[in-house]
Amino acid sequence: MDPANEPVVDMLNQIADILEITGSDRFRPIAYRRAARTVEALPKPVSEYVSDGTVSQLSGVGEAIAAKITEFVKNGRLEYLENLRRGIPPGLLELLKLQDVGPKTVGKLFAELKITSIDELQKACIEHRIRGLKGFGEKTEEKILQSIAFYRSSSARYLLSDADAISEKLVSYLKPFSSK
Repeated sequence: MDPANEPVVDMLNQIADILEITGSDRFRPIAYRRAARTVEALPKPVSEYVSDGTVSQLSGVGEAIAAKITEFVKNGRLEYLENLRRGIPPGLLELLKLQDVGPKTVGKLFAELKITSIDELQKACIEHRIRGLKGFGEKTEEKILQSIAFYRSSSARYLLSDADAISEKLVSYLKPFSSK
């Protein structure tokens, strides 16, 4: 992926996530994810397609999504996405950073238990409230607690010297598997 396209891909995926969380028509998130994959696979910056007016001709990018991409590229922001964000509690998007917790799960947790943060989710798991939801069980609670622990431990900051030592060990370990 051209690094210049990463913000556009993130924007499209975030729209899809919020639409799924809020229980939108199931085809809309699919369309945004398809467009995100298209932009991700582009050989050049999407801004070039915007400049020459061909963004809507890209596979999986219709007129409505092309207009959103154009607005985002030209303005660095998208009013539609900002409105979607305002429509949900801010902590819901952070829940998506947890492994094995997707938009549909976040939507269900919010709709049924009013969970809006990682702390609230952890508390609900400890209190065994998650397993009371249809489609969730004890193993789901355990997985979520593990995901929370991993997320919190991996988001810790490291001194550069410590990170350097860890990366050297990792490179040494992976070297035998290298194809070069």
